[in-house]
Amino acid sequence: MTYALNREPEWFNAVQWVIDATHFPGHTGCAYAFDIKRQPCLSRLNSQICEQRNSRLALVLKQCAFMGQLTFLPYIRYFAHGINVVRHLPWKQSGFR
Repeated sequence: MTYALNREPEWFNAVQWVIDATHFPGHTGCAYAFDIKRQPCLSRLNSQICEQRNSRLALVLKQCAFMGQLTFLPYIRYFAHGINVVRHLPWKQSGFR
């Protein structure tokens, strides 16, 4: 969190920092304010969705290692867009796999 605030304070100033329900018990040095269960507006969310989405980044890790920044940025943006689009497809909502 400190790293992000030092690098991009204007952008990260509006970010709410929380730790998902599965990982919070292992964070012994973190304040209880970071526990997602203690945030009423977030307590019903699937707190592991970011980790599930980020795990898909492993699929492109090798390709990205050989890219320069000008190629990497649009590539990873397109990949992230693809992950988000698949989530909203009609056949995904019906339970069809």
